[in-house]
Parts: sequence; structure tokens; C-alpha cells
Amino acid sequence: MTGLCPILFENKQEEYELTDKEVAKFCQEGCSVDCDILLKQYAERLNKRKGKTMKNYVEDMDIIVEIINGKPYYSIKYKKVGDDDYTIGYSSYNLDFVFEWKEKYFELIEKKSR
Repeated sequence: MTGLCPILFENKQEEYELTDKEVAKFCQEGCSVDCDILLKQYAERLNKRKGKTMKNYVEDMDIIVEIINGKPYYSIKYKKVGDDDYTIGYSSYNLDFVFEWKEKYFELIEKKSR
């Protein structure tokens, strides 16, 4: 979502595991309609320096396979928490890589029952 402060309205500070000091430093740059995009990039740079990996929080995820040039090509099909649509990515001909990425970059969150 662009245009609203993601720190105030979308709880991105907690999602990106940013400290109050890190948020204050980021906010010194001023507001932008692309703040949500810039904040994610900022958090990714910080986490990379800290040796941490940002996870995709998903409510559904599968490994899918298609045959390309006669060889299996594996991808992760996932639905981020709060999204309406699925995304397909993190693809490789090597299934071991896909399993590694699944563990490293994703966290499955249970849907809350009403």
C-alpha cells in the first residue's frame, strides 16, 4: 500500500524487526508516497548487515513443478498474509535449492479462525 505511513498504519516496524532507533533514523529522511517500498529496502539492508534474512509471512505455500525442456522446474507458490492473490517464485531446476529457500525465506502463519 502506498501513500500511508507503513510504520504507523501497517505495523511494519514489528514485521521488519526494526528498533525504535532504526525507525527514527529512517524517518529523518522525511515522508514519501513510496515509504512502504523504501522502508522494506532499508530493513533488508540493515538485516543483511546483521546477518539476518527477512522472511515472507505466508498463510499458504506449496512447491509446484512444471516440465521445461523435458526437465522438472520447481517453484514456490505462496500467498502472503493479507494478500488476495498467490505469487510464484523462488524457482530452480534443483529441488534442494527450492527446499532451502522455503526454509530460509518463508514462515507459514496459521489462519485465524472466526
